[in-house]
Amino acid sequence: MPAEPNGPEMTSDESLHALAIAGGSVALAVAGAVGARRLIGRQELALAARYRGDFAGTRTRLRLIRRVVTAAAVLIAAIAGLEATPWGQGFSRTLLASGAVVAVIAGFAVRTPLANIAAGVQLALTQPFRLGDRITVNDLDGVVEEIKLSYTVLRRDDGRRVYLPNEQLIGSSIINATIEDPTRAEIVTVPVAHGADLDSVRRRLLEIAFAIPGRVASPEPVVLFVRVDELAITASITAWVTDGASAQSVGSELRLRAATELARNGELAHA
Repeated sequence: MPAEPNGPEMTSDESLHALAIAGGSVALAVAGAVGARRLIGRQELALAARYRGDFAGTRTRLRLIRRVVTAAAVLIAAIAGLEATPWGQGFSRTLLASGAVVAVIAGFAVRTPLANIAAGVQLALTQPFRLGDRITVNDLDGVVEEIKLSYTVLRRDDGRRVYLPNEQLIGSSIINATIEDPTRAEIVTVPVAHGADLDSVRRRLLEIAFAIPGRVASPEPVVLFVRVDELAITASITAWVTDGASAQSVGSELRLRAATELARNGELAHA
């Protein structure tokens, strides 16, 4: 006897209807993620404008919430797409039927990514460091630029970025130079043309840094030449500020004045 079919076959109209439902579910989840990210971003800007005190801790938590919402929306979209069609439902049942095998395989495959994500959540909640803090980890020092779900971005004084897995940070000793001392370094770089008088450039950039409003009196600004290549000599200017809000304005003004001074004397390199 011929084998009985597992269920009635779908007509073309029913297939199109199921696909439309799946596509609509995915689109709705994606739209929700985009809307949530924008809403949280606007709330962050609004809070920063009227916040009195150190905003770094709150900003770190808001960035984590935004990324968790996005990840959750992607997961919901995938589930909705599967459940909206009979083929997806059959695939889901197949996965559930072989759940033990899948769990073992997936456990080996995603242990490190999931551990990094869990560590990222822990870092954002416990906050051994925050966005804008200066930290040292395993002889690497710099300013925390981003705390993502799976890794943290550390900006070094020479402008290079170091990407540290969050799981590694959880298991490492971290020196935070900002929590006890709220001052932090704002570092900007400008390209100096070859042939420029570097002693004169350093002296004038220091004068600009000392005259920048919003910086703290101590430590004093520092100008270093950190890199030389065929295009330019990169000058690094460091000024110290009290918080993340003033760091942005001080950095912008410092970059503008330094570039204007170099361009006025024909010493600004162009890529």
